[in-house]
Amino acid sequence: MQIKSRFLHRIISTPSITPPITLTIGNLESSPHLATWFHRVQTGIRPVNYTLYIPRSMKISGYVDTIQEKSMRFGKDLYPHPYEKMLQIGKFGVLCAMTYYMLPEKELQIAADWITTLFGLDDELDNPGSEIGKDPARIALRNTRKIEIFEGSPLDPTSNEIDNHPLIKAFATIYGRIYTHLQKSLRVKPANIFEKMTYFRTSLDQYLGSTAGEAFNRRNGAPEEEEYLQERYY
Repeated sequence: MQIKSRFLHRIISTPSITPPITLTIGNLESSPHLATWFHRVQTGIRPVNYTLYIPRSMKISGYVDTIQEKSMRFGKDLYPHPYEKMLQIGKFGVLCAMTYYMLPEKELQIAADWITTLFGLDDELDNPGSEIGKDPARIALRNTRKIEIFEGSPLDPTSNEIDNHPLIKAFATIYGRIYTHLQKSLRVKPANIFEKMTYFRTSLDQYLGSTAGEAFNRRNGAPEEEEYLQERYY
């Protein structure tokens, strides 16, 4: 699918074996979120020279407004002043409603809040002046706690200072909601939930490990091109 944009007037051409099908979406009045997204994408880009390729049709969940509102509330503690505007600009709920438009509302909300949490983590480490963003050891310590949470370890803020951190609390909340959904909605027996989440935990462990590597690079400088390309391959 090829989209040639000029402000909010869009022409969509779908290449196929038969002649291309052309659709006109006017002002996108039926989907203000898509209109806003298109407007943001083209900001600062000359429309006449800009072509956006999208591998699938543009759809959005009917729950988008509710999902966005709740994900904003969920993320407010992850984006303290002066970074709260990043949460508003990000529109992570809208992003998930576009990407996972086929999900039921409950699952879509879990996904949106999870994505909000991961963006909060990334922004905390990347923000200029972030001390922990250049401290691989502190990041590794927090990452260990996050994995423990997804292995079923409960929060203990009174004896573990790390458990008072907003991101750690968010991880625990998401895990609890996934656990409950697996048990009550998908009828997974509690004894089998740990096994069901093995792939998720493995992927999470790999992602969190990369954040410690990024911190090393922030502190010591980026690797040489040859080393970077060897690592980037994976």
